Amino acid sequence: MTEYTQEEAVFRMNEMGKAGRPFLFIIDYKRERNSEPSVKVTLYQGVPKSSKLEDVIQKCTELGISAICPTLTNRSVSRPDEKSAKKKKQRYEKIALEAAQQSGRGIVPEIMDMTSLEKAVKNDDSELKILFYEGGGESLKSMINQDIKSVSIYIGPEGGFEEKEVELIKASGGKIASLGPRILRTQTAPVAALTAIMLLSNNLE
Repeated sequence: MTEYTQEEAVFRMNEMGKAGRPFLFIIDYKRERNSEPSVKVTLYQGVPKSSKLEDVIQKCTELGISAICPTLTNRSVSRPDEKSAKKKKQRYEKIALEAAQQSGRGIVPEIMDMTSLEKAVKNDDSELKILFYEGGGESLKSMINQDIKSVSIYIGPEGGFEEKEVELIKASGGKIASLGPRILRTQTAPVAALTAIMLLSNNLE
């Protein structure tokens, strides 16, 4: 996540990958204070097929996400090599920037490097980790309140998570949650989960 702390407006060069050209953008500090949610939410999204992740980044940026990490799981069909992943990251960063500007965000969400689920869980230091599972889980109402400061949400790719991946989250102290009785598409689930978290933490008032 890119933070802005000066009193009026901040000019900052943001290098979108080593091969990209740096470009300039402005964000009003007052807007940061007024439009940013009180809870920092990081999305670990199981890498989906085609351009679905682009839609996820755009919609989640508009809703107030702090960071997004493309995450390789056992059922991820799309597995770009290092060169392709770097190129995709530049594209994702551009989408996040444009969505942040359009929606009046005070920060541009960080697009993290693609990683494995195991590494993601190991490096995740959020106050609360939640994996959303079509096999059922606890209600978000029992986990989220207005005092929570940081949450990580884990969404599976097409086909969802394998049972051993669910157990990995549990072993790390994470929670398993449900988004209701209907099975959502991989690009729908993160939007629904983030909206629910923002509502329960009083960030949609």
